[in-house]
Amino acid sequence: MSKRSRILGMLCGVFLCLTLCGVSVWAAPMDGEEYRLKQPDGTYVDVKVYGDEFYQRVESVDGHTLRQAKWGRVGF
Repeated sequence: MSKRSRILGMLCGVFLCLTLCGVSVWAAPMDGEEYRLKQPDGTYVDVKVYGDEFYQRVESVDGHTLRQAKWGRVGF
């Protein structure tokens, strides 16, 4: 194996590692996209979601902040 092909292989490896690392830290921002959440009693609530994969804020369509109760229901 020549020196030139070895250097090219190492550069390709470094490029591949940097590309994969960059993809793994890509955020998924949400800026008020609307969703329908199903509640345990079978009803649906239209909500807007803000944040990313580490922090989310959920609001009702009319702007009230929603939170998840201890037993898993969405509260107003």
